[in-house]
This record gives sequence, structure tokens and C-alpha cells, in this order.
Amino acid sequence: MVDISNVLGAASGTTSAYSQSDRSLSALSEDFDSFLKLLTTQLKNQDPTAPLDSNDFTDQVTAFSGVEQQVKTNKYLEQLLTIQTGSKLSSAASFIGKFAETSSDKVVIGEENGAEIAYEVDGTGLETNIIITNEQGIQVFNGKGKTESGRHVGFWDGNDDSGNRVPAGIYTVEVTSKSLDGNVEDVTSVYTKNLVTGVQLGEGEEGVNLVLAGDITVPFDQVRYVTQY
Repeated sequence: MVDISNVLGAASGTTSAYSQSDRSLSALSEDFDSFLKLLTTQLKNQDPTAPLDSNDFTDQVTAFSGVEQQVKTNKYLEQLLTIQTGSKLSSAASFIGKFAETSSDKVVIGEENGAEIAYEVDGTGLETNIIITNEQGIQVFNGKGKTESGRHVGFWDGNDDSGNRVPAGIYTVEVTSKSLDGNVEDVTSVYTKNLVTGVQLGEGEEGVNLVLAGDITVPFDQVRYVTQY
């Protein structure tokens, strides 16, 4: 289900942003009114033999106008950002109950399910290994992967190296590639598929996040594709 508390919290932040723009415009209007009153009083009481330089107060009026336009522009940008975020949130909500492949190295294993794991290699490695560790960082599985260049998809059945079922929980996937000179490096392009259970709005510029099974949170922009199962 949708994480309502996070959505409401983010919405409050958006309202706060609108209020800030409104307050800025209000304060600017008050400052400009005060400036005009002072300028009018000064003009009425100026020394005829040494009148005020019209260029000075013209520059100040122009400066006020420029600041006002900037504040209004910021407010319009806030409105556009809110619309864009709302649209993205609606799209993300449609993923709930489906499975999403994301650039996450976490998989959730239950009593019976396994995990689909995708990875990309450049084809220069001599050996590829898929390593699974539990939440304590202990390795439970080490299997061979493909070495050919491109994207590959594998499936871990949820059993350890001895063929025993691992306890339900969150597991971390690491794919390594052994080069011809013997060096072992992590394959950075690793993707996993998990059930989408909710969506939430991040704080600040984090945007929309998907909440996956096991309370795994990933940015909406990191979704590669979505399936029914």
C-alpha cells in the first residue's frame, strides 16, 4: 500500500515552498511601498538648488522590479515541479503489486521464492561469479555467470551452496569478473527484480521512490522495466 505518511509529509513541504514564495512577494511589496513613500517625501522636501539625481532612484525602481520578477519565476518553477512530481507519483503508484527490475543489489527471499538477477559484462573477463551474502555479510552462495559481452539474466533459487534453503530475508548480490591477468573486479551493472509494495516522496530533491518488498527503497528513475510476475 502507498506510504501515506511520507506522501503527506512531502506534500506539506511543497505547501511550505509555496508559502515561502508568497511571503517573499508580500515582503517585497511592502518594501517597495515603503520605498515609494520615502522617495515621495524626499522629493517634496528636496533642496531646489541641489535636486536628487533621477538616475539614482530609477536604478532602485529597476532593481525592485528585477527582484519581483525573480521571485515570481521561482514560484512558477515550484508549481511546475509540483505538477511533474504528482505525475511521476501517479505513474509509480500504478507499479504497486507488480515486479520491477531496478539497479539495486538487494533481493528478498521468502519461504519458497527465488530471485531473478541481471548483470552486464564487457566480455573481457575470464570468469564471472555471482555471490550472494546474507544480512550479516556472510556468503551463502557462489555460482558461475556468463562471460560473453552483454546483458545476462540468471536465477537464484534461494538455496545455499550445499543445496539447503536459506532463511527468509534480504540478501545482497555481487557479481565479479576475473580478468585474464587474474584480477577480480566488481561488475557495476547489476539489476534485481522485486515486488513493488508502495511509493513515497523523498525529501528535498530526492523525488519519487519505489518501496519494494523488504522495505527496500529505490529511486523511481532507476526502474528498468515492470512485469506482472
